[in-house]
Order: sequence, then C-alpha cells, then structure tokens
Amino acid sequence: MSNKKRTSEQTGRIPASGLGSAIERYANQLSEKRKDTRAGNQLFNDMLRGKR
Repeated sequence: MSNKKRTSEQTGRIPASGLGSAIERYANQLSEKRKDTRAGNQLFNDMLRGKR
C-alpha cells in the first residue's frame, strides 16, 4: 500500500473518484434517519393521545 493511500485512509479523506458515491450514501443514511425519527415521533404522539 502506498504511503499516500495509507495517509488518506487514516484521515478519512474521500478520493475525488469516490465523492459521488460517498455523497449518495450519506444522503441515503440521512433519509433513513429522518424516517426513523418521524416514525418514533408519531408513535410517541399516539401514545400521549392514548391511541396505542
């Protein structure tokens, strides 16, 4: 493994060639997190209202 590659991996840098896929993965993670948060909020509200 080259020294430059090792340094990039250690610092968590994303190479330019992988930037698009990294952004797409991050967007998907945020979407899933938002869905989970909304579902949790809905469940909590329903419990407060005595619906569940």
